[in-house]
Amino acid sequence: MPPTTPSFDWSQGSVFLQDGIIYYSPNCNRPVRIKAPERNHPHPFPEHAEPDPTSVKHPVWWTDTFGWMSFIPLNPSFISDPFDTFTWQPELDVTPSYNTPPGSTLYQLEIHTIKHWRFKEQCLLEAAHKMKLWYHVPASQPPPPSIFKYDKPYTSKEEAYRQIKLARDWFAVWMGFFAYFAACAKYDKYCAGKMVREQGELLPRWYTRLLEEVPMLQRSWLDGLLTSPACVFSPDTQRAGIVIPWYEYDNRRPEIQFFLDQQIPVFFPWCAIAEQAIINNPTLCYLEPPANLVRDALEKFLNRFPSVPLAGLILRSYF
Repeated sequence: MPPTTPSFDWSQGSVFLQDGIIYYSPNCNRPVRIKAPERNHPHPFPEHAEPDPTSVKHPVWWTDTFGWMSFIPLNPSFISDPFDTFTWQPELDVTPSYNTPPGSTLYQLEIHTIKHWRFKEQCLLEAAHKMKLWYHVPASQPPPPSIFKYDKPYTSKEEAYRQIKLARDWFAVWMGFFAYFAACAKYDKYCAGKMVREQGELLPRWYTRLLEEVPMLQRSWLDGLLTSPACVFSPDTQRAGIVIPWYEYDNRRPEIQFFLDQQIPVFFPWCAIAEQAIINNPTLCYLEPPANLVRDALEKFLNRFPSVPLAGLILRSYF
């Protein structure tokens, strides 16, 4: 039998225009903001500066070093171990300062909370580092949560809580970083033994390796990780999403189905190059956006900007 042509379920799909580019998605219809493509793919995390947690909540263009950012959960759950510490607002120690003007006070996380946060951070960083080495995934890691100096004293309660919240939100970025490796561990390109059976329970091979090779990681910590957004890929956990110019060859990029299987929102640019690629190879026709969704998006754009000549030119090419 000849191989079947892949297809998409467009019931949750969308088509929209941004900055003169038509984008379409087979699995996401929530409003998003996609940055314009940049040829050199600048580093998303500036050196020696605090990153902006809000900047990582948008779909990212695929690169082998930062494609993992598509896995960042937008509203992660912190209700279970190993992230339950971040569910509530922590208490602050209030102490007099001897290095600032008389009468001022310093606000800082309680010392036991600092130790707890540092340990959580160390565990997550070490687990992600091991996964990256084992599966040979070329991903550049983000700065650690401690870049926000959650363990330092501040001269106002507001500033202390601001840095604590930034650090807390940055743990979600590391959830996404680990989630990418957990997904790759299920993918044949990277996988070397997917699952093992232990005490009658089927577990990922990386679970047992981390338990065996990283003494600081306890079974309860790993059990919690398995049920967190770092390892659970469901429609209930919204993630940043990926932009894939599928018409550009890249042997380092996983198949589109890899992202769809993990419930990662996938977006494609629709352009003359993509259209020509389908004309040249009709088996790629499943990658063409539905004409009715394109028409709806263009009509919506025309209604908003009726005097834009470019909109008319684009519209005529689709009718």
